[in-house]
Amino acid sequence: MTTVSARLRPGVRLHETAEGHVLRVARGEDRMDHQVDLAPSEVHALMDALLDGGAPDAPAPRAALDSLVAAGLVDPAPAAYDVRGAGLLATAVRGALARAGAALTPDGETVTALDTPPYAGEEPDPVLRRGVVCWLDDDLALLAPPGVPAVDVAARRRAATRHRDTDPRTRPVPGGRSVTAPTPAAGLELAAAVVAAELVRGERPAHTAVVVDLGALTVTHRPVLPVPPAPR
Repeated sequence: MTTVSARLRPGVRLHETAEGHVLRVARGEDRMDHQVDLAPSEVHALMDALLDGGAPDAPAPRAALDSLVAAGLVDPAPAAYDVRGAGLLATAVRGALARAGAALTPDGETVTALDTPPYAGEEPDPVLRRGVVCWLDDDLALLAPPGVPAVDVAARRRAATRHRDTDPRTRPVPGGRSVTAPTPAAGLELAAAVVAAELVRGERPAHTAVVVDLGALTVTHRPVLPVPPAPR
């Protein structure tokens, strides 16, 4: 029975023979067969890992898997994420990460996706000061960089735009009736795809926020620094 492993690189196959197991590596017209020096149970543990994305418990098949990854014959295990949030952005990010090959599991790295900016209150949620946080803010989607808390990124943006609502002639009346535009579907898909790509690619600049214009469908990278603590 042949099953397909998304982790094996094209042209690589691990199969059973009458005398054991063989790792076959095909490159165009060239083909090399390597005898696998593992016990049958260890080979099956290796095959299971290639199928489920995990790692064997036993040392020998785990070392064999690491060697195949180092040799470029097997892709590393897919990154795992736990996307928290129930809004539009969280749903879109989950879909984008799944399509990018990432695993979605409660044990994965926490990604908080919000449909409103993560402004800090008197007792801000600790997750907003660490981990991966992205959010929607009017016609933009933002992804905080690893080196700056999300609440600081949001605070700097609010400080830069607060003047827009200082004129009583134009600012909304609290509790007043309002009609607004929906979040653009294309912009939401772009934002989710950008967030997924940033996470899957691994290393990100420590002080560069990613900003997606949901209407113009553009992506920019903006430098940002943490907000210094208030003087005592």
